[in-house]
Amino acid sequence: MNLVLKSTCIYDSVGDKPFAGYIEIEDNKIKEVTKGETDKYNDPAKYDLRDCGDRTITAGLIDSHIHRAWDLFQEVRQAIRQMPTFH
Repeated sequence: MNLVLKSTCIYDSVGDKPFAGYIEIEDNKIKEVTKGETDKYNDPAKYDLRDCGDRTITAGLIDSHIHRAWDLFQEVRQAIRQMPTFH
């Protein structure tokens, strides 16, 4: 049985605006994305249809940022340690 998510706000990152439709998932992978209304998923023996209402559905997001300031901080700290001290 495939999981099907229905939403009025699907953002696939291909188009420039979200749309209403369905996302069919088979074996933990997206099998099909359908824009608009359809009766295709009305068979409860074949599909586990979940109505998500107006909740946003989007592809997984990857946090791919770095903290360059941390690297800079380490360099500054090293430079300070090498500075001569005056008493």
